[in-house]
Amino acid sequence: MQLQVSDLKPNPFRRIKRYPIDREKVESLKSSISETSFWDNILARKQNGEYQIAYGHHRLVALQELGVESVNIPVRKLSDPDMLRIMANENLEGWGSSPQVAIETVSVVKEYLDGELAKYESVKDLPSNLMNLLDSKTNEQAFSAIKTKGVGQTTILKFLGKPWTQWVIQDALATINDKRVDSKSIEKLRTTKQAATFRSAVVKYKLPKADQKAIATEIAKEDISYRQIEEKVRDYAEAIGTTPKSSSKEKEKKRLEAEAAEIGKDLSKVYVRLLTVQHWMQHAVEGYELSSFRRAATDVRNILAGILGIVGEEGEQENETRIKVVG
Repeated sequence: MQLQVSDLKPNPFRRIKRYPIDREKVESLKSSISETSFWDNILARKQNGEYQIAYGHHRLVALQELGVESVNIPVRKLSDPDMLRIMANENLEGWGSSPQVAIETVSVVKEYLDGELAKYESVKDLPSNLMNLLDSKTNEQAFSAIKTKGVGQTTILKFLGKPWTQWVIQDALATINDKRVDSKSIEKLRTTKQAATFRSAVVKYKLPKADQKAIATEIAKEDISYRQIEEKVRDYAEAIGTTPKSSSKEKEKKRLEAEAAEIGKDLSKVYVRLLTVQHWMQHAVEGYELSSFRRAATDVRNILAGILGIVGEEGEQENETRIKVVG
């Protein structure tokens, strides 16, 4: 259908002020449209006398900025749930693991589902599309509790479906519901894994909301790994005095714990290697394969010699130290 670009409205569930518009993506689309002309990568519906697009918001911005007056796009019958799901999947495809998009999408879906459930007094009155989202054993008491607390991750996941995952929805809900966390600060981070680690750290070290934006901006700018985030938040909290500074003994303990963990990983690898060689030896014995047995036996002796050699050297060093102290 040929429509005026000026008549196209955003998806009603996409809060434009809250969603990021990627300027690089818009500029790329503008170049592409200028070179090859526009193709119908926008889907719309007619609702209440206006044409609302389900997806293609970056393309719409590009068309507006290029001054394109009209486009030929498909117009279909789409329900509110359709519009929400299409928007959610477009966000996931376009922004991947962005915390900002995950939080905003889950927030909008939760708001919609809570509003729909609030329209019904009894679970018996629910239409099938809503009933299918709830547990089949949901009784009146449970339904009342859901309306009071709002829908949870399982219901939202049932609504969105694949490719959304439960852990992404769970992390987004945790940020939305936790009053100790500044969601706008978390949205500055690049991945949902970073966001989850940051949220856990600011709660653990009692970092005030007013200070969360500064450290989140710093983390995003430096693009540090999620493993370093807790240490960064802890150091920041110690600097501003919201958590006691770690003593030298505590820092040494943490260093030793980290070292012990690394040694544990190495020992696990050795253990797996020994089990494998033991299996080879047993197989060689059963098959009277002398050369295979000798290779396996040599492998075991070398591994054990390496381990015992290290232990022996450390033991000798320790004894020498004790002798010096006693002397």
